[in-house]
Amino acid sequence: MLVTPRGELGEDGGLAPAAELRLLNSSSLRGDQVFPAHQRISSIDLPIALSGGTVTDYPFDSYQVSVQFAAAQGGVQVPVLLTVDKVDSLFAYSIIGADGSSGLVWPAFGFMAATLFALAGFRNLAPGLPPIGSLLDYAAFLWAEVIIALNVVVSVVSGAVTEHGQRKI
Repeated sequence: MLVTPRGELGEDGGLAPAAELRLLNSSSLRGDQVFPAHQRISSIDLPIALSGGTVTDYPFDSYQVSVQFAAAQGGVQVPVLLTVDKVDSLFAYSIIGADGSSGLVWPAFGFMAATLFALAGFRNLAPGLPPIGSLLDYAAFLWAEVIIALNVVVSVVSGAVTEHGQRKI
């Protein structure tokens, strides 16, 4: 595990915490980690027990683990971003049942909105340059525009509702 404090929480580009950083974790084998202020953070091994499988089931064995982290700096809870990386080529993992929900992903909305205007350019590249209101418009172009426009509206509304629900926590 490598802890990297970002922004005002860290100094020296995330190599050291600006104040004492306490990392609470779900490891039953090791307690919470405390990183003193202004001291370089090195990577640590954090053993977490696996459950739900046996080694004798190989190569069809599977296991479950619940990983939880929380951080506090100066007695105040700070946000945590967890990145899981695959190191072993013979080991696969999947994240199931995450309690967190996604909010708005603005680059996706920008792409969908740009597609609304880009389709008009593609329509004008049709062979023979068909006039507006031709069969091409009714068969493909207008349907594509309506579908993309509806997806943008539904995505923005559902993302806003999700983010609004996250702020109450």
